[in-house]
Amino acid sequence: MKKNHFILACTMLALFAVSCKKNDVQEELPAATETSVTAPEWKSLSTWAPGGGSVISATSSEAAVDAAVAADGMVLVYAKQGGSAQALPFEEKKNGKSTYWYYEVSEGSVTVNADGYDMEPQAAKDLGFRFFVLSPGQVQALEEKGHTRSSLMDLSYEAAKALLN
Repeated sequence: MKKNHFILACTMLALFAVSCKKNDVQEELPAATETSVTAPEWKSLSTWAPGGGSVISATSSEAAVDAAVAADGMVLVYAKQGGSAQALPFEEKKNGKSTYWYYEVSEGSVTVNADGYDMEPQAAKDLGFRFFVLSPGQVQALEEKGHTRSSLMDLSYEAAKALLN
């Protein structure tokens, strides 16, 4: 009886293995194309407004930030004052006080925020901003070359410009 159960189990296992045929289907990935620089030059965000508490914010409409970029792509934002450029997010210290600069990405726009003690909209009037918008395919191509999302966010402006332009 045990021999019959063993034969039956082996037969069922063989039928199961034969019936579960895997098709070798590979998902095609979007081709990596040139990186889209949505602000070819530095641009000023002139509509700074209080965002609640100690935050001021300004939103830039960015058509290149589509649903795919917002979900799986990447946007790098740089702020420039005078001759110095800084990747967001960063902490700015002035007169013993800190201001935290960061940004939020949503489909069609990038919002830059500054959170600091007694922030006023005019505090950001002299800043310029530049956006590098990377599609999911572009991010993947950079990852295949050894870059991580974290390392891309840590790029200086000069390094990002050389890599992404």
